[in-house]
Amino acid sequence: VHLQGSIVGNSSLIAFVLPEGFRPPGDIFASLPTGTGPGFLELLADGSARVGLYASSGERTYGLDGVTFRVARC
Repeated sequence: VHLQGSIVGNSSLIAFVLPEGFRPPGDIFASLPTGTGPGFLELLADGSARVGLYASSGERTYGLDGVTFRVARC
């Protein structure tokens, strides 16, 4: 799976949930650019994804381009 695009939102909220067949085999933690400092993507094996900032909180734009992983059972 190759994620593309961006998300605008507050940190620590569930940003999206991947459908079955597109979920990772285990939890993934990736760094994301935000334009105002480093952010992260926490993608869990159940398909839920959460974005956040390392140093602060609040609404930001998180870039997803470049996040790539194999799906479960692949």
